[in-house]
Amino acid sequence: MSAATPFLPLPVPGVHRLRREGWRYPSRCAAGYGRGLLRIWQCEVGRTYGNLVLISDVDEGATPANSGEDIWAALRSAFVGPLIVLEHVPPERDWQGKGCVDQLAVAHGRAHWRHIWPTPQSNPGHEGFDTWMAVYGHELLATDTDPRIPFLFGPHCLHAFCPSAACGIEGRVARPCRFSRVGCPHCGARDDPDRAAGLR
Repeated sequence: MSAATPFLPLPVPGVHRLRREGWRYPSRCAAGYGRGLLRIWQCEVGRTYGNLVLISDVDEGATPANSGEDIWAALRSAFVGPLIVLEHVPPERDWQGKGCVDQLAVAHGRAHWRHIWPTPQSNPGHEGFDTWMAVYGHELLATDTDPRIPFLFGPHCLHAFCPSAACGIEGRVARPCRFSRVGCPHCGARDDPDRAAGLR
């Protein structure tokens, strides 16, 4: 990712790490927050592992499009490695009634967006974007799997009453894990309430 081209290429989705309905993200807009359906997959970017993030607009608070810098900061503080963030606007939220997918990147503190789908044939990236959506994108948008999936870095939650077996395993760490800013998808608890205050 360079200053001139801040967008990483669209990756091949890997392990489905997280699905969180009603994820609350901070926003500098008047509402002060927004909510979305958050889904995260592990992916490979070059020779390292990163995260593919998909946020679907659910029409509460500020939209992801108006909160790009804040969403990026929250995710960047929670995850290491390359970050590919996509915003999904469902058909019922799209003024054209078709739905769309845009990619977010932040460079020098400023949010940048590019259209992934749909794009006209005149768009230089149309063929690559259209192929990626056909092979991976539409399947990701339709993801409706059981959110109770194990994390690769568990245990991810210190909440004593969380019903998840992933939270109940022995050897819980006494430090925030990489998902502390996102929260446990099972009970919503976060390892470090002070650091996560901006996401409440």
